[in-house]
Amino acid sequence: MFRKLHLQMTIFCALITSLILTGFSCICLSISEQGAEQNSYIVFQNNISSMLSHLESQTTISHQWLLQMKASSNLDIFLYDNGQPLHFNTMEHASALDNVLEQAIQTARESHGLNLNADSSQTILTQHTEFSMKGSNGKDYYISAALLPRSGGVLSAVFLHCLDAEHAAFFRQRMLFFSIDLAAILLLSVFSWFFTGRIIRPLRESRKRQMQFIASASHELRSPLTVILSSLSAMKIAKKEEAEAFSHVIQSEGERMSRLIGDMLTLAGADNGSWSIQPAPVELDTLLLQSYEKFETVAAQKEAKKDGNSERTFLGLLKQNRQALLKGLGETLYLTIVGIICATIFGVIIGLLGILPNKFAQGLSTTIIYIFRGLPLLVLALFIYNGLPSLTGVKIPAFVAGVITLML
Repeated sequence: MFRKLHLQMTIFCALITSLILTGFSCICLSISEQGAEQNSYIVFQNNISSMLSHLESQTTISHQWLLQMKASSNLDIFLYDNGQPLHFNTMEHASALDNVLEQAIQTARESHGLNLNADSSQTILTQHTEFSMKGSNGKDYYISAALLPRSGGVLSAVFLHCLDAEHAAFFRQRMLFFSIDLAAILLLSVFSWFFTGRIIRPLRESRKRQMQFIASASHELRSPLTVILSSLSAMKIAKKEEAEAFSHVIQSEGERMSRLIGDMLTLAGADNGSWSIQPAPVELDTLLLQSYEKFETVAAQKEAKKDGNSERTFLGLLKQNRQALLKGLGETLYLTIVGIICATIFGVIIGLLGILPNKFAQGLSTTIIYIFRGLPLLVLALFIYNGLPSLTGVKIPAFVAGVITLML
């Protein structure tokens, strides 16, 4: 029963925390991609502005300059002098872009009102427009179309920027987020297994003690019943004097059973919080002697009488406090494992905030890192365990305070 409950709680906790982590990662990834896309478009616009400024100021266009701009800005450049394509177009571009070029010219004319085939009489000032478009070849592009008036006519220009490199970067970033989330989910699953196991442990121990109590109570109740039944059977064939002895035994065992049932009712009332203490007079010397007689054998079996000199040695102290030391060691190991898992998850979140193209997220990540990196561990532990309860009035358990300290 408890194994099945342990598994169900582990799956539930891991599922909830995984959904929260995945949702948070998706939000961060979306913000990151939007920022990267905006930066890419701004860089494209800046490159186009600088190239148009250069084309306006120059009377001749250098083939070397065009090649340099194409390589540095990842642009496909198409120039037309009074509607006639320059020789650069046919030399440096494949025919596969012809359909995309025609689509871009048509989109600029129909959607943005810029006719690249206009003559010089219709063009007085430089005109240009930028937009994004999905090409006929299935690829995404940033497009810039421009008309530049010149003394001998008009210069038309179309700039194509393929977004394959940006999409590849987005794919790598998604794979990185997916890998980090997968590792975090595995760590969360392990943490959930140990955490739910620690939660269920008191229930399992309580169930075990309950079964032991039922077995002990059944044995204690069976003993006087056996004596009573035996005495009743013996009374049928016993003499009058012996029958009186058997009657006394039956009465004694009945009183014993009554005390046992009363003790069980008292324990049940104590569990329900409905029991009350009823003081009664008692002789202390008689109580002390009875207690001594009952526990003398137990003390002898557990070797309670030890040599006083042996208890003062180092090995004696270790043996005497073995249970406390083993319990402390177990708590330390468990705290270390939980602290490492929580610190890993917290570090991944802070790291993700640090790489986001968002100034607030980066500032928050940097601030958290610099605050807790220079803070002594003992000071942080003292503040969390003693300082925060003094400020909030809420007591923080020692284990939770230790986990928070190691995580930060």
